[in-house]
Amino acid sequence: MQTSIHRITWVFWLMAVLLLTSVWGCPPVELTLENTTESSTETNQEKTTEPSSELIAESQESTSQEPTSQEPTSQEPTPQDSAAEPSVSETTQEASPADAAENTPEATAEPQPEPQIEQQPEATRRVLKVGIQQALKKPSDAAKIAQDNDIIEIAVGLYPGDVAIWRANNLTIRAKGSSRAHLFADGQSAERKAIWVIKGNNTTVEGIEFSGAKVADKNGAGIRQEGEGLTVRNCHFHDNENGILAGNSPQSTILIEYSIFERNGAGDGQSHNLYINGIKHLIFQHNLSRLAKIGHNLKSRAARTDILYSRLMDESTGDSSYIADFSNGGVVVMIGNVLQQGPKAQNRTMLSYAAEGFKHTTNEVFLVNNTAVNQRQAGGTFIRLANAPTQMVALNNLLQAFGTTGLPQAQTGWDFRNNIETTDAKLVSLTNYNYHLQTAAPARNSGVTPGSGAGMSLVPQYEYLDPAKRTNRMTQGTIDVGAYEAP
Repeated sequence: MQTSIHRITWVFWLMAVLLLTSVWGCPPVELTLENTTESSTETNQEKTTEPSSELIAESQESTSQEPTSQEPTSQEPTPQDSAAEPSVSETTQEASPADAAENTPEATAEPQPEPQIEQQPEATRRVLKVGIQQALKKPSDAAKIAQDNDIIEIAVGLYPGDVAIWRANNLTIRAKGSSRAHLFADGQSAERKAIWVIKGNNTTVEGIEFSGAKVADKNGAGIRQEGEGLTVRNCHFHDNENGILAGNSPQSTILIEYSIFERNGAGDGQSHNLYINGIKHLIFQHNLSRLAKIGHNLKSRAARTDILYSRLMDESTGDSSYIADFSNGGVVVMIGNVLQQGPKAQNRTMLSYAAEGFKHTTNEVFLVNNTAVNQRQAGGTFIRLANAPTQMVALNNLLQAFGTTGLPQAQTGWDFRNNIETTDAKLVSLTNYNYHLQTAAPARNSGVTPGSGAGMSLVPQYEYLDPAKRTNRMTQGTIDVGAYEAP
């Protein structure tokens, strides 16, 4: 009986609790402690794994952010973008392709290669490899990260619209392969100047083809040289407004060899196959320069210009002004060259000296064993001395069809010997520009030993060989007059 009363009391108490809950809206009481602990644990676990709203925002921004260009975009830069010169801070902060790989989304199907940087133990120079199979796809990619003394190897092929500014010193930039790497401007220019603007010192460029450089001021160049010291070897410059345009740099030496320049010029007479301003020394050897458009096949304001064993020509269609122009005089040495003035030449003068006055301390001219042919029907002058040099040496030159306007009248102290001026030099083929000597050529065995001058031997060592090559000159007995020795 007592037990029954207790049960009734317990039930009554429970009903009272339920009634109060429904009236006052209190939450039901959890009676099992184990269930409460488990629920709390689940809540804490969710809080530790779910990112906060701040972290979500950062994560979304990171996901949507474009990675630094591991693989250059296919969109070509606009001329304005190409011309913009980054500040030093912008250059140093730019991520390399190796850094960009870390930012590449994991969704990338194919891993991108790292830049191929090799150390050469003998010279301790690293090598940056450029090409479609490399992380550095274009030469401009390498230019952005190049450091002093680097070697940049560019896979042969066409690189349209890729322009670059090279700032590091002592760079070697060369093609890798059996032919040349072709930089076609395609409407682009670096700093509104050129395909390549070279600001670093002592740069070597080998095996590169430059074409199509055009800018608003009509001075677009394959190479705009602004640093001190440049070597160009086995390169091809064509259909630019200037092949090479070099600025004033009084201590600079520029060596150009085994290279071809053709059809450069804007047609205004102010742009040329190559235009070298006031530098210390230009050495132009074993090269072909032809078909300059209205301008000159070579223009130099250097303190000293050596043109050696090269071919400079208008051929049948060229309309250049001068074959070579030495605007401010200086020391000019020409040995073993093959020169031709075509029927469409704009000016009767083949070589022009000091037409804009002297700007150098020493002004001397040495012309030795050159062959020059005039095919301008209105007549031609081999060399015009607007201002007379202090010394002039002309030995063993073979001049055809210049009439009475070949060499100037020799002044006291000048050395003019064994030059032949004729209407028919009996050359192998004028049509094919083969200026070797026929058996009956008057130049055979008619020369004189040149001796020395301008601090060097004036005896010809080589002969020009097409295209832009050389071969040894084999003198037998008395030296022949002109650029070629008869067999």
